[in-house]
Amino acid sequence: MEGRLGFEVKVHRIAADGAAVLTERTDALILGPLRLQFWVCGVFEVHDGKITLWRDYVDVYDMTKALLRGLAALVIPQLRTTL
Repeated sequence: MEGRLGFEVKVHRIAADGAAVLTERTDALILGPLRLQFWVCGVFEVHDGKITLWRDYVDVYDMTKALLRGLAALVIPQLRTTL
């Protein structure tokens, strides 16, 4: 599957209060053989069935680990992560 682009999401928790929706999830960005998997917290506002605000928060340390692990997995395939 070289040369493909992709995006995967696994939602761990979701909560809503009025128009606000919070998610805790793991996102995976796939860029050819490179896969970056990291924690994300999302904040959404929904009005009339449409998302009117979307903010994602990530941990820089977790993103750095994802990048290093993804690069290492290019050399050592056993390190590849899956959702």
